[in-house]
Amino acid sequence: MFCSSCGKEIEAGSLFCEHCGAKQEPVPPMVPPFSYAPDIPPQPIAQPQPAVGTAAPPVVSAAPRKPMSKGAKAAIGLIIAAAALFFCAKAILTYLNDPNKVIK
Repeated sequence: MFCSSCGKEIEAGSLFCEHCGAKQEPVPPMVPPFSYAPDIPPQPIAQPQPAVGTAAPPVVSAAPRKPMSKGAKAAIGLIIAAAALFFCAKAILTYLNDPNKVIK
């Protein structure tokens, strides 16, 4: 154990530091923030019940998605490349055709 005032090592459980005489506060034992008690079974989470006189909402299950085909991936890639080429060409032509540009 170390003194909280001077930092020198003191005997565990000391109320006062042997070196500087500062009073030592007892340190509580460390307890993990969450503990699991294996003898208590986990409780299921209660699902909300519909109000009396109303119909329960339909259960929707997510259907598995099919992987994208190579042709679809190629088409998306071409569209992205064409859009990038268009915007780059537009930026270059706008810069080159600037009416305020001074020719030396």
